Amino acid sequence: MANIERIDKCIDLMRRAKNLNMQYWQDMLSCKTRWQSKSVRELHACGNTACFAGYLAVSKFFQEDGGKIHVNGSPEWDDWDGEEAVAKYLDISFSLARGIVLGSGDFWERFCDVSFMQVTPEHVIKVLKMIKRGELE
Repeated sequence: MANIERIDKCIDLMRRAKNLNMQYWQDMLSCKTRWQSKSVRELHACGNTACFAGYLAVSKFFQEDGGKIHVNGSPEWDDWDGEEAVAKYLDISFSLARGIVLGSGDFWERFCDVSFMQVTPEHVIKVLKMIKRGELE
């Protein structure tokens, strides 16, 4: 069963998200720097883009729960990083996390009628709410 409290925090995070870009954990080129953002505030101040998982990695609640930012900008949870860290942190399946984070298969087309490149924070929120209702596992 998914961790509803953590999903709710992710929904709030996506409501505040700017510059969502599902291609990159963090796209440091948009900031013209070689360093990663360490917080959402830093991410936004720089104009940097990040995907849902990249936003999770820099979120205060994830870090307070013990999560870290992996060297590539992805979330790190216990011994997992990337989509596996998302799966473990949210208590969802690896295949569901892979669909959300990497757009595997036609995930975003099936659930939001958009391509992976067109995903917005509102689309991520829709999917997170579907997980909360038990519609996706």
